[in-house]
Amino acid sequence: MPRPLAEFVGRSTEILRLKEQLAPFGETPPSPLVIITRPPGVGKSALAAHVAHLAKDRFPDGQLYVNCRGAMPDLPALTPIDVLGRFLRALGVPPSAVPTDLDEAAAAWRSRLHDRRVLVVLDDAADLAQIRLLLAASLGNTLLVTSRETMSWGEDAVQLELARMSQAESATMLAKLAGADRISAYAGETARLVRLCDGLPLALRIAGARLASRPDWSVSALAARLSDEQTRLNELAVGDLAVRSSLAASHTALERGSRPVDRLAARTLSLLGLLHVPEVTAEAAGALLGVTSGEAEAALERLVDAYLLDRSGPGRYQLHDLIRLFAGELHPSDWREALIRALSYYAASTRLASHVSDPHRTQPAAPVDAVPHEVRTAEEARAWLREEEAVLSAAAVQALHSPDDTIARLGVNLTFGLQWRQERAYHMTEMKELNTLALRVSERLGDEAGALLAHDHIANALRLTGHTDEAVTHLRAGLELARRLGDAFSEMRTLGNLSSAYNSGERYEESLPWAELQLSLARSIGASVGVRYALLSMGYSHLGAGRPEEARETLHEALAEAEKAGDIGQEGVIRVALGEAHVDLEDPKQALPHLLRAREVFEANGYRIGKLRCLIALSRAYRMLEDPDRALSCVNEAVVCGGGLGHARWEQRLREERAAVDATQTAAPRPGSTTPAC
Repeated sequence: MPRPLAEFVGRSTEILRLKEQLAPFGETPPSPLVIITRPPGVGKSALAAHVAHLAKDRFPDGQLYVNCRGAMPDLPALTPIDVLGRFLRALGVPPSAVPTDLDEAAAAWRSRLHDRRVLVVLDDAADLAQIRLLLAASLGNTLLVTSRETMSWGEDAVQLELARMSQAESATMLAKLAGADRISAYAGETARLVRLCDGLPLALRIAGARLASRPDWSVSALAARLSDEQTRLNELAVGDLAVRSSLAASHTALERGSRPVDRLAARTLSLLGLLHVPEVTAEAAGALLGVTSGEAEAALERLVDAYLLDRSGPGRYQLHDLIRLFAGELHPSDWREALIRALSYYAASTRLASHVSDPHRTQPAAPVDAVPHEVRTAEEARAWLREEEAVLSAAAVQALHSPDDTIARLGVNLTFGLQWRQERAYHMTEMKELNTLALRVSERLGDEAGALLAHDHIANALRLTGHTDEAVTHLRAGLELARRLGDAFSEMRTLGNLSSAYNSGERYEESLPWAELQLSLARSIGASVGVRYALLSMGYSHLGAGRPEEARETLHEALAEAEKAGDIGQEGVIRVALGEAHVDLEDPKQALPHLLRAREVFEANGYRIGKLRCLIALSRAYRMLEDPDRALSCVNEAVVCGGGLGHARWEQRLREERAAVDATQTAAPRPGSTTPAC
């Protein structure tokens, strides 16, 4: 048996469980088969050696050990007859008498272990086929197996999936290797170092050894070196220990696998390293690989079985950091085609989902030649966009930073496809950052139409976060581009956005002329969406300027246009403004139907700012109707709805409305009263 590590730390729960299997209480025989699995570098072999030494007294007839070489890229894995031959010779069978026939060797193995108590450690087993014939040993003997593969066996097997080390265990390992004072003095940097090592004992041993050999290095110095993703795997090497070679062994084993799914899994890992997203689905992986989603799922599950990939949720998969860095180094020759396929899938899927979620919105993203994720209803489309948004944003950032023109254009397309989702969810920071990158790419490529859209989207993010003048600067640049391109629709849209920018900045008299210009142009080119948007903006301008009667007339005209078009999203926005106009006219009964309908629309489509504005108006209406309980319910819901939005103007109005509601509340609740739903 290999000696146990002198610096072995942690794993107390795992050790207790394994000892219960190898050395149970009383006369209970040990478990015949105990398997330790999980990813390369997680410490399976070290744990097996440690526990084997702790339990050796329960196996007085001997302990046998063999490295099965299941994941050694430079040496072939031992065959079943190789393993049996080594063990039979160790048990006293003369070399000349060791059977060469596999079945005869297995029979001799069973005979030699009959009525004995032997602990057999099979380290780094490739799979069950390699060790299957050893499993028929008589009761009282135990096979302790480590493997990078999931192994499914019968009722007599116990499988322990070894997790990455906890923060405390990792810090203890570093302290044993590099000195407790040195590690404890920099707790924050130690925690950072542990995260960079991904909780893998192999990486932690290497980091600790490097600190021990360099007493002039601080913990923060090593953490800084590991922070560079380009060189992290280079830094995690000392002597013959290296995280890269450990991971390479698993990848090579798949490449050399006898089954097609093994080889597809190896290719999948190399291609996943290209895609800088937090997680993937089988459908996205299928696009990346150029295979069906069913084939991709089989390859992903094979990587899960090999502990090179984790399930992050139902149908979703993610790479741990060090494995991701290793996969990124594999760089297959067809990387560009694969990346374009994946980005095209994301762009096409985003555009389709955005359209299905609200067919009345103009889609700024151009069509993409790829099979998209299928969504049939608005609810499905919104759910898909909500679940995938972080992935889509990451893919867009990656593409926008690419020097490759085709890939960068896909990044612009994907950015534009996210526009309506980001506005509804009020993800203004992401909208501004992505579209700023999209503007740079469009200008680099001489794409004035793309630059126009990017200016428009940046302005939208700026005006919704209270930066009116900056928004206007971008919109004027976009207006100039639209006129130079002779694009009347974009000119019309930009005029309306200029009106919205001034309305959002509470500069209502400046807003009105731009809305009137939009209305005139929209009617001349037959753009009904522009007509109703212009009427809405005019209504907002009148409302903000203290002319609620004029606002009401204009908004009723806008509502008729929206209902005629079946534009439910726009209908909700118009009804909020109409409700506010009726409240300003001290007619809360007329306001309520509009506001309640708008609330239903916003709950369905997830438009957060619209719902916040609607709830504040509802609270005002209920206060005017002397219904303080419903007003309070609306304010409470508005607090939840508006939490974390960061919209200064509406957060201020919410605070003012909350104060007004509090002032109307009686000192004590009426007997038997309850707060009704808003």
